[in-house]
Amino acid sequence: MVLHVIKALKKAIDGLLDLEEVEPWSLLERLRETNEYLAKNFAAQMAEEEKTLFPILEKHGPRGAEVVASLKTEHALISQVREEFGSCLQIAFELMDGPPRQVLRDLTVYGWHLWESLDQHAHREPQAVRQFLGQSLLVEAAPAKQ
Repeated sequence: MVLHVIKALKKAIDGLLDLEEVEPWSLLERLRETNEYLAKNFAAQMAEEEKTLFPILEKHGPRGAEVVASLKTEHALISQVREEFGSCLQIAFELMDGPPRQVLRDLTVYGWHLWESLDQHAHREPQAVRQFLGQSLLVEAAPAKQ
């Protein structure tokens, strides 16, 4: 579901670049729905990873702690960028006559930053976990030196 939301975010942000074909308020509403989903569901997913997955990774030696520290940093960045995007989105909705181009441009920049952060994380996190677990399993499977 998260990947679907990330794709929807990208599509809505792309729409901000060509407002002549799309009504800005419909795009803003889609962005608000996406932001609300991320604030609730994706934040809960990150918290669950930190509660269940990260302790397992940390138990597998110093490299595990490095991986967890890196992933926690990514989680914090995504949360911060999502909050900044949400703030800019809120400003756009508060402008009754419609958001001026500058606000839409800012929203596009914040949206792209959020999308890039989510997209990179969606690729890096599973790769880091697979790589780390694969290395850990190889080490555990190797015969002990006597």
